[in-house]
Amino acid sequence: MNPDDENRNRTPRPEAFATDNFIGPEKDGIPVNGRIETNPKVLAGKPVIRGTRVPVYLILELLAAGNSRQEILKEYPQLADEDITAAMEYASQLLRGELLDA
Repeated sequence: MNPDDENRNRTPRPEAFATDNFIGPEKDGIPVNGRIETNPKVLAGKPVIRGTRVPVYLILELLAAGNSRQEILKEYPQLADEDITAAMEYASQLLRGELLDA
């Protein structure tokens, strides 16, 4: 199967976008995932999962170390599976230069 055909059949995911220190559900008509936020009073403004002190980088490090989603969710019960996906999407967007460096 051609990878382009496979991608064409997927439901598009909302993209993460840094806007005014909050990555919210929608800003100026741009759909975003609403799960990542930055706040200078929380972890020195590093991107975290909304409503927690769990930084995006920690989730990425855990995944890179070989932890499964289920293991991460067990260790951090305040997270949802969608938070892990949001962290990966955030990192992808940031590395492609599509996010403001919050």
